[in-house]
Amino acid sequence: MHETKVEMNEAPSKRRVIVVGAGIAGLATAYYLRKHGVDVKIFERGKAVGGLIRTTLEKERYLVEHGPIAFPSNEETLIKLARELSVDTQLVSSPASCQKRYVLRHGKLVALPLGLQSFLTTRALSFTGKLRLLAEPWISPCTEEEESIASFVRRRAGNEVLERLLDPLVSGIYAGDPEQLSMRSVFPHTMELEEEYGSVLKGMIKTRKNTQKRAKTLSSFRWGMGTIPARLEEVLRRELQLQTTVDSVERLPQGSLSIRLEAPRRTFEADAVVLATPAWVTARLVASVAPGMTSPLVGIPYVSLVVVTTAFKRDQVPHKLDGFGCLIPRCERVRMLGSIWSSTLFSGRAASDEVLFTNFIGGALDSTAIELEDHEILSHISDGLEKTVGVMNVPTFVSIRRREQALPQYVLGHQKRIDDIVSEASRVPGLFLTGNYFSHVSVPGTIEHARTTADRVLKFFGMRSILKT
Repeated sequence: MHETKVEMNEAPSKRRVIVVGAGIAGLATAYYLRKHGVDVKIFERGKAVGGLIRTTLEKERYLVEHGPIAFPSNEETLIKLARELSVDTQLVSSPASCQKRYVLRHGKLVALPLGLQSFLTTRALSFTGKLRLLAEPWISPCTEEEESIASFVRRRAGNEVLERLLDPLVSGIYAGDPEQLSMRSVFPHTMELEEEYGSVLKGMIKTRKNTQKRAKTLSSFRWGMGTIPARLEEVLRRELQLQTTVDSVERLPQGSLSIRLEAPRRTFEADAVVLATPAWVTARLVASVAPGMTSPLVGIPYVSLVVVTTAFKRDQVPHKLDGFGCLIPRCERVRMLGSIWSSTLFSGRAASDEVLFTNFIGGALDSTAIELEDHEILSHISDGLEKTVGVMNVPTFVSIRRREQALPQYVLGHQKRIDDIVSEASRVPGLFLTGNYFSHVSVPGTIEHARTTADRVLKFFGMRSILKT
């Protein structure tokens, strides 16, 4: 890691902010605040920072990601942060060929369509499915305020598009149930196309030249996604206290806020408190100062996921692995959700004569997977890899990581819950919330929300906005 000193701008008068949680949301918020001259103190109940982001080097030859693996190369907020932290020189990009994503159809991998024209030639849909999709411009818009992803896609594009394309896509990103997830909260832009143009396809065609180009490559760091939280830990080490559980947030008689620790029993006062904890943890912390926030916070469900990393000798894998990875629709009756071909994405993830797969099982529709024994989990992963890439050998390396309550689910009513949370938080001056349960589960999206949260704290202190800098 670089030891480059990050410049911090002094504020006219020091303010004290306590940040609870040292996942990427908490670390980024603390960084942006400290950068602009605010005193920060960070409390984290775990032994390590980063939350879901965790990279380890196993057996001195496998770079294993236990959480997010990459991010789109055009995500400026994360790129700029990497530059400020002097780790931009460690950025690596995937080959252009990794745009290709596969989906299992009738036991064989077929490439997913990447654009409007490729929908006409894709083998991922039948001729009947394509005809139904082409009828989309003549489907009347829905007048209901909110609709599930499944309902929206089924209504506009047909059941085959839902089962073969959207179901595995939603499982791959959110590990969620399309029948429960809110279309407006998960894919707001697509909803806007229907509302403005009366058709998603028409809207995509008319806005194609004006919309930001989708990143053609993915990026990570030479030593994995854990580089960003590790570097933030270096910058913030003096302000960070690990293995410390916060019991509650309380309002003091003079109006300021304080946090109470479980053990040792201590109280810390602050001008503002930022809670960068999962929704259900936040609900417990604010019970005394904002009881009206408890119900909407608890109403945000989380799903568990099992991340299984496997390595094989390259000559044992028949598939050419010319892409990002593969997704598996539930109708294929394979328990594995999908697999990312990590060593294809980025070099240095495994030895040159081996390939590394990051595989997933569990999620909203398979909640008991996390309770399986290791050998049972590996059996399902082996079955999935055999049916997708044809590998039948025993792996040279296996890592199984259970991630309990890993991903928030933006289920129906999510935006109403978020509005209620924000409204209740505004009644408590100095209390701020951030995290991936608001509107973005991605790492760049979470960092951007943290940056926005830091800006709100600065405005609360009467300091200038940082969003345009």
